[in-house]
Amino acid sequence: MDSRLDVLELDKPDELWLDGEDLRRSLQGRPRRIPSYYGYDERGSELFDAITRLPEYFLTWVEERLLRDHGHEIVRLAGCPTLVELGSGSARKTRHLLEAMTQRGPATFVPIDVSREMLEGTSRRLLGLMPTLSVAGLIARWESGLKWVRENRTEPCMLAFIGSGLGNMLPTERDALLHDISHSCKPGDYFLTTADFEKPAEILETAYNDPPGSELWGEFRVNRLRRLNELFTGDFNPTRFYDHSRYDHAASMIESSLYASEPQTVHLRRLDLELHFDRGEPIVVDYSVKFRRPEFAAELARHGFHPVGEWINGIKQYGVFLTRKE
Repeated sequence: MDSRLDVLELDKPDELWLDGEDLRRSLQGRPRRIPSYYGYDERGSELFDAITRLPEYFLTWVEERLLRDHGHEIVRLAGCPTLVELGSGSARKTRHLLEAMTQRGPATFVPIDVSREMLEGTSRRLLGLMPTLSVAGLIARWESGLKWVRENRTEPCMLAFIGSGLGNMLPTERDALLHDISHSCKPGDYFLTTADFEKPAEILETAYNDPPGSELWGEFRVNRLRRLNELFTGDFNPTRFYDHSRYDHAASMIESSLYASEPQTVHLRRLDLELHFDRGEPIVVDYSVKFRRPEFAAELARHGFHPVGEWINGIKQYGVFLTRKE
C-alpha cells in the first residue's frame, strides 16, 4: 500500500449495515421509508454513477463544471491544506479541488465513506494523479467520521458535503447534520456545499425518472429491496414494485418511491418484522429538496456558517457555496 495512504476503520462494515433499528423505525412509519444509505452498496453505487451520466440528470454535470471552472478560486479563498469530504464516493468532482490544492503545495484528503472498496480504489487513483497528495481515509458513518475529525486534526480544513446531499434529508435530519458539521469545524474553517434550487416540476420530474430506453433509476431503487433481502433475510419480490418520482410543490421537494403493484406481505426475518402492503402503497426511497437561495443561506448562517463565495449556474439554478465558520 502507498505510504501516502492511511485507512482507518472506525465502524465495522457489518455493523454499519446490520444494526437495522433505523430501518425498522422507517419501515413502520407512515409513509414507509428506506434510509437512503441502504442504496449505496457496490451495485447501488455503480448504478447511481451511471445515472449521473444521463443528460436528463443535470445535477452532477452542472456541479462538476462549476467545481472545474471555479476550483482554483474556491481553494484560494479557503487557503486550507486539508479537505475533509462526507460521502466521498468516487471523488469525481472533488478531484478538481484536490488538483487545485496540490498545485499550491502538499495537501491532505480525508474521505469519509462506508465502503472500503470504494474508498481505497478512489484514494489510489487520486494518489496516482497527484504526487503531493496524502490520504487519511475513514471507513465510517458520518457521525463517527466527524467525531474523529474533531478529535484528531490540527490544521485548518475545508469540509465538503457536495452532490446536493443536504437536499436528500428532511429538515430535522438536515438540521442535525449541520449541527454536527458545525461542531466539527473550528472558527476559521470552511464548509463547502451545494444546493439545487426550485424550478418547474416538469424539469425536475424528468431528471428523477427514467428516460425512454433506460431502466437505471428503477434498477437503482429496487436494488434496495434486494439489499434488504440480503442483509435481513427478507423476501421482498422486486418485480412486485415499480418506481416513480413526483414533485411535491408544497414541500418543494422530489419524493421518489417504490409502489406495491399488488397486495402483499413481506418478512425481514433478522428484524422479526412483517410488513403488509396494499396495492399502490409507497415506500419512500429518496427525498430531494429544492431550495430557495435566501432560506438556504439563512439555514447555514444559523449554524455559524457565513458566506465567502457562491458560484451559480443560472440556467439550471444550481449552486456551489463556500462558507466560513465564525
